[in-house]
Amino acid sequence: MARPATRRLSPLLLLLMLLAGAWGAARAMEVAGVEVPDAVTLADGVTLRLNGAGVRRKLFVKVYVGALYLPRPRSDPAAIVAADEPQRVEMRILYRKIGVRKLRESWEEGLRRNHPPERLAGLRPAIERYYATLRPVRRGDVVTLTYRPGVGTEVAVNGEVADVIPGRGLFAALLGVWLGPKPPDEGLKRAMLGK
Repeated sequence: MARPATRRLSPLLLLLMLLAGAWGAARAMEVAGVEVPDAVTLADGVTLRLNGAGVRRKLFVKVYVGALYLPRPRSDPAAIVAADEPQRVEMRILYRKIGVRKLRESWEEGLRRNHPPERLAGLRPAIERYYATLRPVRRGDVVTLTYRPGVGTEVAVNGEVADVIPGRGLFAALLGVWLGPKPPDEGLKRAMLGK
């Protein structure tokens, strides 16, 4: 009786299959031991891609992993801040606990360093509304700021929405803290820009 013919994969085809499998498995990025998804899908079905992610450090302390999601890759910070398109920043907390007062002080310092006083004065009601959403965060918490055109900035902690603040101004100002001329962490800025 004849034996059934068996097909052997060529070495090149086998290598291509292995590389394709490795590429598919390596799509999520790991930063400081935290897995950062390569894409997020918003409630309205819009998918955003990971532009870049890195660690926010203060002195020698790792505070959080910050990730920027955009509709398409970009590396120009001014263009990203100015774009009226869906965007998200995720902060995956690494530090054991950060209180509300510290969060507010850090945001206020970052806003003052990256925006002129007259701009902040015009945004003050939205900024104060954002500050009202702040709660203490702990290691493992995920804070998301999501901008959707025509809707505004959605603030959520661990998937629970705290508020949706209308308009583009607040999100652009907060994004400007990370991507502006005087960010609190240059390394994180470069990482979020995919550099």
